[in-house]
Amino acid sequence: MFFRDAFVFAVSAMDLAIEGEIQFYLALEALSRDDASCARDHCNKGLGLADNPKRFERSLGVVPFEHIIYRTQELLGIIAAVEGRYRELVGHARAGLLTLDGCNVRDIYHEGFALRNLSILARDFDHESDAYELTNRVQAFAWTE
Repeated sequence: MFFRDAFVFAVSAMDLAIEGEIQFYLALEALSRDDASCARDHCNKGLGLADNPKRFERSLGVVPFEHIIYRTQELLGIIAAVEGRYRELVGHARAGLLTLDGCNVRDIYHEGFALRNLSILARDFDHESDAYELTNRVQAFAWTE
């Protein structure tokens, strides 16, 4: 019921970011029920919002749309891992970093999380090119005090 109400609000507010976030949380809820297929479908619906130019502008609200897309890409990676599709997991991790790179509002928490995840995958699967890229990125990372 709450997801339905939130979805109605998002559509009536013409806010793609909220619509995408609802799909993200629906995917999490499906994953909590061990329904990876349903979770993947919700993630793909959320990502489809970014690919489908609507007649409305993207939200200028609190959470940038790209951050929601990034979280959805990470969740798709988790779903792929749950199903044993590790090569796909690496692809989602790389895509997530690219999404964050394209966002005007930087979030170093998300970026640090994405770098950590990709570094684990680069180590575990001997992805030398990812390791070299991560070395450069980590050196330029905006550490906080």
